[in-house]
Parts: sequence; C-alpha cells; structure tokens
Amino acid sequence: MRESREIARHAIASLGLDPSDATIHHSISRIDADYGDYSIEVIKLEDSPSSGIRTFLTVGVSKFDNHFLAPDGRKVRVEFIATAASKWQVVDLGLGDCAFNIASGDYRAEPETVFPNVFSGYGQDVSTPHAWLTSPVVLHGRHQTIDKLEDESEVITWLQVIPVTDSEFEYARANGVDAMAHAFFEAQPDFYDLLRKPFVQ
Repeated sequence: MRESREIARHAIASLGLDPSDATIHHSISRIDADYGDYSIEVIKLEDSPSSGIRTFLTVGVSKFDNHFLAPDGRKVRVEFIATAASKWQVVDLGLGDCAFNIASGDYRAEPETVFPNVFSGYGQDVSTPHAWLTSPVVLHGRHQTIDKLEDESEVITWLQVIPVTDSEFEYARANGVDAMAHAFFEAQPDFYDLLRKPFVQ
C-alpha cells in the first residue's frame, strides 16, 4: 500500500507544481464517513489552475478495494481530482462521498461512470449533484494525464470528477456516458460552476 505522502507528492508534481515549494497556497481537510471506519484526506490547491479556481486532490481513496483488475491481474485503485470555483465548499465532501461509495463495495470507479447525488445535501445549493468520473483530466483548457503509480501488485490511477446536472445524468442513462461526454465537450460548459445551467435538457 502506497503511503499518503508519496501519493500526494506524485499528484502535485504531475500538475507541474513543486511539492516541496512552501509558497504553494494549500490546505488539507479530513473527510470522515457517516458509517464505518472510513476516512480520506483532500488537498485543496488555491488559484490552481488559475486565479479564483481551486483544485482538489484526494489522498487515501486508493486504500479501498475498487474491485477492478488490470489485464495482468494487478489491482487497479483510484484517486480523484476535481476543480471548481473557490466559493464552492461542497466539493471535498462530495469527493468523500465518491470515496465511501467505493469503500462500501456498492460502486466501482472507472472512466465514464456517474455516481449519483454526491454533491447535494451539504447546505450549499447546487444544480450539479452527480459526479461524472472521467480520464484524462481537463486542466488549463486541455487534456492532461496524471501518471499512474505502479508496483508489482497494484496500479493507482487518477480520475477527474466533474459535477453534472439531473438532466445530464438522465441523458447519460438514456444514451450512455460517452454520448454525454461528447455533448459536454461540444457545449464547453463552465464546469467550475456547480450552479451552472445544463448543457442538455
């Protein structure tokens, strides 16, 4: 099992930042599950990738069994990355919900899946309660990959969590997540805004 410090430093470096740079404005929150003995940490990087935007990196999701194997038989585990305008206080809590979905054994995290209702119920109105998991991540207006962490027994990969609306979730259920993803990239919505208008009705 990888140590939290190694996971955090790897993810931060993959974003083009120096993990040892003390000037990086960040904070760390601990998210505890309402059930079971589960917890994760979320690193919040301020003004990243641009002013007024916050990047969230989970540390500890990969300790939960994702019930997914690579072709060579190694376990595939995940961590999450998300970005949102700095005013949104529900993102790290929603990432916690995503993590605890995996810990419960009821969900498996893989690209182009949606976890329902993870950003709602935390006292801040959102129009985008559901979590679309995708890879590679989108930062600075372009696709970017966070390199995997691998050893002989497991692979840790990063998935981006993008909040989506009820109508977008229903569109994905009716037409497939790939179709929703295509509509998303055609529309180019402001996914930093959790109270945005839907890009499909």
